[in-house]
Amino acid sequence: MMGYNMFLHATFVVFWLLVAKSSVALPSGFVDEGFANVNAPTGFSFAPKLSGEGYMMLVCEKGGRVWVLPNPDESDDEINSLDIRDRTCTNQERGVQSVVAHPDFPMDRRVYVFYAFPKFGNCDNSAENGPVNRVSVFLMTDDLLLDPDSEEVILETSSLFNKIHNGGDMQFGKDGHLYISLGEAGDRRTNGQALNRLLGSMIRITADGGIPSDNPYTAEKGFANSARCVETGMAPSGSPADAVCEEIVAKGLRNPFRFAMDPNTPDGVVRLFFNDVGGNSWEETNELVIGGNFGWPLREGPCELDSTTSCEPTGDEYLDPDDGGAAVGCAFVPNGLWPAEYDDAFLYMDFVFGEIYVLREDPSLYCRTCNPPTPGWEKTVFHRWEWPVTLKFGPYLGGQALYYSVRGVGYNNIRRIYFAGGDNDAPVAVLEADQTQALVGATIEFDGSSSNDPNFDEITYNWDFGDGTTIEDGEAVVNHAFSSLGEFVVSLTVTDASGFSDIAYIEITVGDKPIVTITSPAEGLEFAVGDILTLVGSAVDSFGVSIPEESFTWEVRQHHNTHYHPFLDLTQGNNIVIAPAPPPEDFLAATNSYLEIILTVSDANGVSETLSRIVMPKMVTLEFDTEPSGLELLLDDYTVTTPIEVVSWENHQLQAEAYDQVPWLWMSWSDDGSRRHAISVPAQGGATVGQDAFDYRYVAFFAMTPSEQPSAQASEGPTLQPSPQTSLQPTSSGQPTSSQTTKPSSEPVTTPAPNTVAATVESTTSPSETPSSSGGLVFHRTANVVSLAVGCMFSFVRPRAEQKIDEFSCDQGYLARSGINDNVFQGGGDQPAGSNEAFFYCCSVFKA
Repeated sequence: MMGYNMFLHATFVVFWLLVAKSSVALPSGFVDEGFANVNAPTGFSFAPKLSGEGYMMLVCEKGGRVWVLPNPDESDDEINSLDIRDRTCTNQERGVQSVVAHPDFPMDRRVYVFYAFPKFGNCDNSAENGPVNRVSVFLMTDDLLLDPDSEEVILETSSLFNKIHNGGDMQFGKDGHLYISLGEAGDRRTNGQALNRLLGSMIRITADGGIPSDNPYTAEKGFANSARCVETGMAPSGSPADAVCEEIVAKGLRNPFRFAMDPNTPDGVVRLFFNDVGGNSWEETNELVIGGNFGWPLREGPCELDSTTSCEPTGDEYLDPDDGGAAVGCAFVPNGLWPAEYDDAFLYMDFVFGEIYVLREDPSLYCRTCNPPTPGWEKTVFHRWEWPVTLKFGPYLGGQALYYSVRGVGYNNIRRIYFAGGDNDAPVAVLEADQTQALVGATIEFDGSSSNDPNFDEITYNWDFGDGTTIEDGEAVVNHAFSSLGEFVVSLTVTDASGFSDIAYIEITVGDKPIVTITSPAEGLEFAVGDILTLVGSAVDSFGVSIPEESFTWEVRQHHNTHYHPFLDLTQGNNIVIAPAPPPEDFLAATNSYLEIILTVSDANGVSETLSRIVMPKMVTLEFDTEPSGLELLLDDYTVTTPIEVVSWENHQLQAEAYDQVPWLWMSWSDDGSRRHAISVPAQGGATVGQDAFDYRYVAFFAMTPSEQPSAQASEGPTLQPSPQTSLQPTSSGQPTSSQTTKPSSEPVTTPAPNTVAATVESTTSPSETPSSSGGLVFHRTANVVSLAVGCMFSFVRPRAEQKIDEFSCDQGYLARSGINDNVFQGGGDQPAGSNEAFFYCCSVFKA
C-alpha cells in the first residue's frame, strides 16, 4: 500500500499566543466546552485511574512540568505530577512535548515523557554538544506523582543543531509498540535523508526500548550493518558508512509534529497518519508506510522542494491541497461515535488559521497531473478556535469526546467537543462593554444582546464579573461597578432550552495603567547574528511610584512571515541577557523576519501595561554569479539561478555551494572557498581587510568538460583543453561526470575534496615523452630543479585579477599544480600577451 500524503501551501508557526474566542459555530448537535487551564500546554493523553472506574488526563507543559487531572469529566482540579524544569531546555520550540502511559497502565505504572535535555550542560544550538531530545520513563506513585528520581532514559537523539523542528509526538500502537516522531532539528541537509541517525524520522521501539522484529532496517531484513542508535541518536562511532539505525521505520521528515492512530482497525493492526509541518510551499499529512521515504528535503508535498509546479509523480499518492499555515494536531473519528457522515473521517488542525477540518475520501476529486495536483479527499471546516495544537479523542461520561489544547495563556485552554445529539445547534455568545478601562466605582455597561441561537431558541444569560459578583439568569444587558483597583475577567455564558451553551470573555482594567519604558534594546537598534541583547526596562504606577523588577515579565518572539517562533518564553525580572541573536530561519526568511521584544509590568493592584519593540536584523545585500553566468547555485540549501542579488543578515554563516551542471564542471570560488563553504556575511557598507572595495560579490567559476569543449578560437570564458593522450571516464565513486548534472545529496556522504574533478585519466604516453604542445599545457617542476614535462588532462586559464586560487586538486591522486605564469608553469604553444598575469591549472596524466 502506498503512503498517503496530504498537502497544503504553508509556513510553520508555534507557541505563546493568546487564546481567542471562536467565531464559527459547530455543526448541529455538537457542543464545545473549556474545562481546564494549563500554562502553555503542548500534549496530553489519558490513562485508567489507579483504582476504580474511569480515566485521568495527563497534560504536559512546555516549561517542564506534567499535570494530572484526576477526574476531568467533573472537575478542573490539577495535580503537579512531575517537575523537571531543572533538566529541561525550553528555549524557542524546545520543552516537554508529549506524555503517554504504558498500555498496561495501571498494572504497569510507567509513564513516558518526551523532552529536551541539556546533555552537555547547555541549551545552546550545536550539532556537536547541544541539547538532545530524550524519551524517559517515570514511575507513578499512589498519590499520582511521577517520581523524578525514577527516571530511566530509553532514547536520546544526537545534539540539536537548531531550536526548531523537534517533532515530539509519542503514542503506543495496537501492536503494543511505541511510535515517536522526530524532526530534523533545522538541519535538513544532515538529518533529512540519513538512515544512520534518528532525527528526521518516525521511529518504533518496544515499551522497554528494544527493536520490534518487523522493523525494516535490521540484520534480519538484510541490513548487515544495522545498529542500535538510542544512546546517541546515531550509529555508534566507527560504524561503516552504510550503517542504518534499527529504530527507524520511515525517513525524509521535516517536522512531524503530531500523529494519529486509527481506532477503527482490527486489534494488532496499526494505521497511522502524521502531520509533517511544511516549509515555504506545502503542508503534509502522510500515511505511515513502514520503510517509506517521504522525500524531505528533496521533495515537499507532491513536488520538488520549493516548487508548486515541478510535481511529476514519483509513485506516491497524495491528499488535500489547499492554502494552509501549519498542520498540527490530528485524529481519526471512531466509527459510530458521531453521525454516520463522520465515519472513516479524518480531522486535522491548522495552527495559523485556527481551524479544525474534516477530511472525507472522494476519489472523483483526485487529479495527480493537475497543476498543482489535487487529492481525492474533500475538506470542510468543522470548527474554529485560535491557536489549536493537539487533537485526540478521549473518554468522557462513559463515551468519548474530541479533546484539543490551545497553545496560549488564557481561559480554559484545555477543551473538548462532544456530540449531544439531535439537530440542535449551540448558541453563540457575544460580549461587549462600553469601556474596558474605568475608575473605581464607575458604572460599566456590559452588552450580550448580540448573542444568538441558530435555532431561534430563547437563551439565558449568566454573568460572572471576576470580582466575586455573579448574576444567574440575568438580562442581556447589565451594569456593574468595580469597588477595587485591578484587572478583572468578565464572562457571559448563554444557554439554550436544550442545555447547549457558549461562553465569551472580556478583560476590564480598573485604574490607570502603569507607565512602562523599554530602555534596551534601544529604539531603532538593529542586530547582527550572534549579538548579545540585554532586556532592560523601567516602570512607574499611576502615582509615579517605581514598580519593582520582580513585577516585570519579558517575552521575545522571532517573527517569520505570518507567524512567529518563541525566542524567549515568559521570564520575570530585569536586565535579562538573552540568547545570541538568531540567524534567519532559512534562505527565504531573511527578508520577512525580525525580533519583537515584549515587556508587561503589573503594579501592586494587578493593573498591567504591555509595551513591545521591534528589533530588525542588519540586512546585507550580496551578489552571486557564475562564470559562465546563468548556472545554478545552492544558497543555504535553496537553489538559485545566477546572476542574483540576495538579502542576508550580518554575521550569518550563509552556506554557498556550487555543483557540476552538464556540460560545466565547477572549478573554484572567487573568495577561495571550497565547493561548499560558509560565507560570513559582512557588514553592509563595511570593508573586509584583504578584499577589494566591493565585498559583496561572489562568483563560482566553471569550465566545460573536455567532450563538450569548443575550439580555443571560438571559446569565451574558462576553457578546457583536453590532451589527445587522455580521456574522461566515470569514476567508481559515482561522482558527477560529463554525462551528469548532480545537485548535492541531502544525505551525508563523503564528498570530493574542494576543487576536485571526479574523473580517471588514461595515459598513452610515458614519463619520458613530452606531449604535443598543441595538446595540453606543459609545465616544469623548476622549484626542485627537476625538468619533467607531463601532459595535462585539461588546463584552465583565468586572468589573475579574477582568480585567486593557490592550489588546484585532481581526482585519483593525479598531480595538480597552479600558479602565475612566471616560468613555474610553461604553456605549450603561443602565450597570450600579459600571460605572466594569468593563472594556469593542470591535472597531469601521470600520478605524482
